[in-house]
Amino acid sequence: MPKHERKRGGKERERQKSNSSPPQRDIVPEFERITELELDRIVPNPDQPRKDLGDSGKIDELARSIQQEGLIQPIIVRKKLNNYEIVVGERRWRACKSVGLDKIPAIVRDINDHHLMLQSLIENLHRKDLTSTEREDAVYELWKSGKYKTKKDLADVLGYHKSTLGQIVDAKEFRDKKKYAGHTFFKIDQRNQGDRR
Repeated sequence: MPKHERKRGGKERERQKSNSSPPQRDIVPEFERITELELDRIVPNPDQPRKDLGDSGKIDELARSIQQEGLIQPIIVRKKLNNYEIVVGERRWRACKSVGLDKIPAIVRDINDHHLMLQSLIENLHRKDLTSTEREDAVYELWKSGKYKTKKDLADVLGYHKSTLGQIVDAKEFRDKKKYAGHTFFKIDQRNQGDRR
């Protein structure tokens, strides 16, 4: 059989095989599927990098939008004992509670504490929702976790230039030193005042 005939026959068999195969369904991993969770079974992340979630007016505005249009973007959670802990979307969760909803669309992910902090930080950095102090605290916490050999490794993960990340870490360390020095001075001053009495 000529060579080109063998190639054509092989392609024809492949086409027939692919046509006879059942269509692929449910290719989205189980942990990425959107599910409805009861609001009372969801708890906020105590280590959320953003300490200030905005004034109540912003949450009220979001709540009105949810009442009119529904929640467009699901929150992201992880399993925490018998409940679920928020990874991304605490304001959406609060807004849904404020309008009296029982359930909320969510994506459940299997992530550890380190990746919880990392994902929360990246989400907030992209939305520019963090104050400079919150950003310094969160980035410094990741750096001190020991998961990254160099500052460049962490900078690459966060999308920072190495020098920018270095400045953030230095600012946090400088702030902590000032706080410690101020606390020490306050204690010494108190002791001196006591000695003078």
